[in-house]
Amino acid sequence: MTTIEIIAYWFLFSAGCGAFEALLFHLANPVKTDLFNQKHGDIHRYFTAFRAVGFLPIFFTGWGVVGFLFAILTFPLIHDGMYYEVRHLLDERLYDCGFWSNESKDTTAKISLSLEERIFTFVGGFGLLLLTL
Repeated sequence: MTTIEIIAYWFLFSAGCGAFEALLFHLANPVKTDLFNQKHGDIHRYFTAFRAVGFLPIFFTGWGVVGFLFAILTFPLIHDGMYYEVRHLLDERLYDCGFWSNESKDTTAKISLSLEERIFTFVGGFGLLLLTL
């Protein structure tokens, strides 16, 4: 895979995770989510496991630590942005700015970054990758 293909894969994977999770949380009311968490443990650990599997193609590119940092640092802007965008499309009362909305006040996420933090980490991760090419 070329560098452009790897970057495109990761961005599409990150966006896909955000869209899927937005749809899941839109369809599952809080009671269903709480019941799932009681029976199977916190749902976020399954999201983390899926993301780790999605990271494997980048791991095998030989990018090493740079690839890991690129993935970790660029993920929040794309994932969270797509999550907010899809939630807004499904319910216009949520996340008024869509992709560019700020963090949720009632999030159940284990790590939640503000819009400014997500932009900062994205620029840092992408910049790190560009410096090493």
